[in-house]
Amino acid sequence: MSQAYYTALIGVACVTAAVAWIVWDIGAAVSVLLGGKLALINARWMAAGVNLAVGNGEKSIPQVLTRFVGRLLLILVVLSAIIHTSFLSVLGVFAGLSAGAAAALADGFRQLVLRRR
Repeated sequence: MSQAYYTALIGVACVTAAVAWIVWDIGAAVSVLLGGKLALINARWMAAGVNLAVGNGEKSIPQVLTRFVGRLLLILVVLSAIIHTSFLSVLGVFAGLSAGAAAALADGFRQLVLRRR
């Protein structure tokens, strides 16, 4: 994953959080930011696993497997905590997690435009 992807992910999550704050409340904005942070962790840990799988990774296999399972458990724990509290929004977390897809589209569009030049 490129640095532009991570920058786009953070930007999309922040803009979505601002919109959620304006339209709903601070709880929705915090939820979107939390989901965006989870998306960032997810992307970085998945990139480490892919780098190891194609042979240019520096981490050991047990460490990558621990992160692979850990990222799923982290998302599950966060969603479980949100379900049991009333302050944060599950939909906001899913919106933040979706920031990764929007960032991938933005990064792909950026690369397409740069190749046309």
